[in-house]
Amino acid sequence: WTFLLSAVAMGAGIGLATLLIRNKPGRETAVERLSAVYSNCGFMGIPLVKALLGYEGVFYLTAFLTVFNLLIWTHGIMSVTGSRDPRSLLHVLRSPAILAIPLGMILFFGRITLPGFLSETLEQIAGMNTPLAMLVAGATIAQGSLKQALLQKRVYLIAGYKLLLMPLLTIGMFFALPLDPAVFTTVVLSMAAPTAITCTLFAVQNDKNAEYASQIFAISTVFSLLTLPVVGVLLEAIEK
Repeated sequence: WTFLLSAVAMGAGIGLATLLIRNKPGRETAVERLSAVYSNCGFMGIPLVKALLGYEGVFYLTAFLTVFNLLIWTHGIMSVTGSRDPRSLLHVLRSPAILAIPLGMILFFGRITLPGFLSETLEQIAGMNTPLAMLVAGATIAQGSLKQALLQKRVYLIAGYKLLLMPLLTIGMFFALPLDPAVFTTVVLSMAAPTAITCTLFAVQNDKNAEYASQIFAISTVFSLLTLPVVGVLLEAIEK
């Protein structure tokens, strides 16, 4: 259910961002659309969901992360590069991020247990996920001009789409369904997380406006300190 709801939520988010963020001369349309849809669901989502729901929430979050990786390494790459060449898509599908998904699913559904030394090593690497990501995030913010970002009105608009419109869209689509509250909460919070640092990295890699991408990332991250609690209170009220 989490996998299905995540796919529907992100698909709707992509459609809404495409509708609202029009492609006009002088605009960084690809950067804005990606920033409005793709969230920091791994780096911020894992500790957030773990704090609220425990390991059950983290388990559900892996389904959202699977959908996220599938989309950002296909739709996201093609949006930034502007390429619709099937050969480019095949190249993306061979990337480690995509190949890891079916491998992980085989291990999970096949109930295959890894040897202790390998399992412990991967667990230690996984433990570095959030602190290393926060270091990258902090370095990205430090390299840009937060003052300049604060003066750009359009940055607030894109951050508003990400922090408020996307979670409200998700809540509106699913709140009437008889869902497990943990599943519902996990998907909504994942959509409510600030802009993914991956959007900035894609901009750097593909010669887009990486400074603008980092500004959206910085502003959405800062303002998520206000919006995430609001979304949490709204979820609590709905579940009651």
